[in-house]
Parts: sequence; C-alpha cells; structure tokens
Amino acid sequence: MSISSCQFKQSKKTEQEVKTTPEKEVRIKLLWESDSLFKTPESVYFDEERQVYYVSNVNDNPWEKDGNGFISKLDKDGNLLDLNWVAEMDGPKGMGMIGNKLYVANLSELIEIDVDKGSITNRFEIEGEDGLNDICEGNGTEVFFTSSPNSIIYRFSEGEIRKINQSTENERYNGIIWQKDKLLFVTSVGGEFKSYDFKTSEVKTLAGGFGVSDGLAEVENGDYLISNWKGQLFYVDEDYNTVLMHDSMDYGMNTADFHYHKNERKLVVPTFFRNTIAVFQLFKD
Repeated sequence: MSISSCQFKQSKKTEQEVKTTPEKEVRIKLLWESDSLFKTPESVYFDEERQVYYVSNVNDNPWEKDGNGFISKLDKDGNLLDLNWVAEMDGPKGMGMIGNKLYVANLSELIEIDVDKGSITNRFEIEGEDGLNDICEGNGTEVFFTSSPNSIIYRFSEGEIRKINQSTENERYNGIIWQKDKLLFVTSVGGEFKSYDFKTSEVKTLAGGFGVSDGLAEVENGDYLISNWKGQLFYVDEDYNTVLMHDSMDYGMNTADFHYHKNERKLVVPTFFRNTIAVFQLFKD
C-alpha cells in the first residue's frame, strides 16, 4: 500500500445547509491511501476475530447483473491478501457477519460466504428485488439490510428473510446500524438520518442535510458518522447537531460505505470510482 499526499478542499456549505455545534471540536486527517488496486470499491467491513478487512467491489456498474463483482481481503495494516477472494457476484455492497458467515447484499440476493473456506455457501434470492445495499448485524443471530430503489428494510434470521419496513416515498434507504430497541439508517434521497422503532414500527427523522447519504457508523456516547457518497464526511453529536469534517467532492474522491474503528478512531473509506481505500484519523477535542 502506498502513502498519498493528496489535499482536500474545504467545504463551501453554508451554516443554513449544515447545522454545526461549537461545543464539540472534531476533525479528521488522511493517514494513507492505497494504490488503485480495487474495482469500484463500495463497502468495507472489519472481521474482528480474524483481524482482516473485506472490501466489496461492484466492478463498474453498481446496479447491473453482470457477474463481475467480487470481495477482496486485506490484513489489519492494509496489506492486500487476496484481491479476488470471493467472486461471481453482481453489485456486492454492504456486509455483515453471523458467526463465521459473511453476508453480502448483492442486488437481488443475500449472499452467504463461509469465511474460513472462502466460498459462497448460500444465495437467498428475493423476488422483485433489484437494489440491496447496506447490512448490519442484529443481536448475533440476525442481520438487517436495506433496499435502495425500493426503500425497504429486511430482516434475515435462521435462513428466512422478512420485510419489516417500507417507505411510501422514494427515499433510497442506504447505510444502517442496529441498536437494542431500534434501527438507525440514512437515505440517499433527501439526505436524512432516521430511526425505526422495533416496538412501535415508528420511523422518525433525526437530522438532515447529508446529501447522497451512504455510510453510517456509531462513534461513542451517542455520536455518529455519516458519509455523503459524493465526497463528504459528517460528525453528528448526541443532540443531532452536525459538523461537516471534510469535503472532497471537487477533488474527485467519493466516500462510500466506510468502516469505523472505535478503539483507534479510524475511518476506512472506499473511494468508489477512485478505486482506492483511504484511512482517516478522527480527532475529538
């Protein structure tokens, strides 16, 4: 992997477009960026037990059933272990794990990979589906995943897939994370941060102004990180005040479905059309 010295331009967003908070000083710094080894990388997932990264490569068109998508594997330090670790996918995007099984959102199907064998063990096809996107783990026995073109949240548990929410609007559900009593997710249309309550099925809008929202991660103490696919990274505090930390839209670096290391405060960001992985350090004062 190589070190990049690229510079980011400051955002031109106004205070009316992005609400900021003076109580919390946050910023990020680019640590390194990989060589252009990947093929339209969309999502990064870290396997804590095996200390490896999985990177989903949609390989050109992210919404086409072309069979050329694949998963790459890197070690903890970012060294490439296997570029084409598991292949024969269409537009693989979000990933999540249950035990030794890695689940991948692949347009119309949920793919199950045995990570010890490095092979696909199951394909769960969803009739009428054509745009699965992000995935999160639940309580250790289930995963939840989104459909972007259909604005749906699905639950997968014990081999069965069930729809638990669908918007009546074209919101394009994207990044999603699980909490004990709710799901949190972002929308690519409208750029909103929302919650889904398991008990009441109520959906609430928590914050907005995130553009083409893609990645979502919890930081600490009820704070969150959200990416705008076009090249922005936001910090959201527990009161849903928002800080725009970096803007690389003019530079041409996308910020897709990233992984966040809480203990190291690092963001591992797939840059999509740039075909690299970029690692940022988060600073909080």
